Amino acid sequence: MLSGMTIIEIIKMFLPLIILEFGLKIFCFFKLYNDKVKFFPKYIWLVIILLISTIGPLAYLIIGRKRD
Repeated sequence: MLSGMTIIEIIKMFLPLIILEFGLKIFCFFKLYNDKVKFFPKYIWLVIILLISTIGPLAYLIIGRKRD
């Protein structure tokens, strides 16, 4: 599928996913800074958000935030 494509074409194809992932991480950083957390300290959630692609930010949004 990708064998006949140049690197620029591949980047263009995946650019929406890259932008979405980057935006989700930025959103989670702001939420992490402003919200209270549960299960782990904030620095651990920061590492999870940074290192675990897509699943890390979603895990924080679903189970990591304290809801008042």
